[in-house]
Formats: sequence, C-alpha cells, structure tokens
Amino acid sequence: MNLKNVKHIDQLRRLGYPLNRMLIVGSGTMALLGIKENDDIDIWTDEFVYKKVSQDKRFVSKKVGNDTVFETKDGNIEIGKSLPCTKGSVKNYLKRAIIIYGVHFKSVDDVIAWKKCMGRPKDRQHLKLLYQYKKNKVNENYLDILKTI
Repeated sequence: MNLKNVKHIDQLRRLGYPLNRMLIVGSGTMALLGIKENDDIDIWTDEFVYKKVSQDKRFVSKKVGNDTVFETKDGNIEIGKSLPCTKGSVKNYLKRAIIIYGVHFKSVDDVIAWKKCMGRPKDRQHLKLLYQYKKNKVNENYLDILKTI
C-alpha cells in the first residue's frame, strides 16, 4: 500500500475537509493497493461535508442518476453523500476503512462487494484484479508465518 500511488491525493488534502468523514471508493482503493491507476478520486461522505462542499466555489454540481454530486472544476475529485449498491451509512464503512495518514479508503472486501453489485464490464475486470490481490496477500502472509516457525 502506497499513498503515492493515488493521483490527486494532495489536491484532496488541500481542500481542507475533515478526512475522517470522507471515504475514497473504487479505483482510489485499487490505486492505493497498486492494482490499477486512478484517473480521479470518488468520495462518499456524510451530510456535514456534503453540505460544505455544496457551498464551495471550487466545485460544480452534476446529476448522477437521482443524486447530485459535486466535482472539482478540473474533474479530479467527485464527492457525493450516497453510493449505489451500499448498505448502511458511510460511518459504518469508515469504521472498516483502510486508513493511511488519515485518509480513509474503502476496504478491499467492501470494494469487492460493491463491484459485484454494480456488475458493469469494468467491474468484472476489476474483480479479477481484486481477487488476485487477495490471493497474493494470503500467500505472503502464509510465507511470513513460515519464516517464524
């Protein structure tokens, strides 16, 4: 895991919103893990941050389905208060997040569940990459355990 793998992370920090109330989802998590590059950062947040972002001149609103999301004018960061194919609130997902230097990323298992539900062609390809990542992690952990015996 390397935060430097995630494009636009410095831009996210400069926005100044509380990182512990925002969850980076999808390709952001996959970039962190070194599975694939991200083009942008998609964020699921709570009502507090969403309301602040809705009044921030650095963002423009756009409709995605029935929801309104806010995107930086350069398109690098998108923030919404809901996420399709999720159960429960963002707070629950934040508790299971991968946290690197205060930045919260959706857990691998949560990304897998989300990609399964979404079922788009790119999600099926991403699932293969995520399963391979998990398999490699299990093998690495097993080899680490053998070294201690």
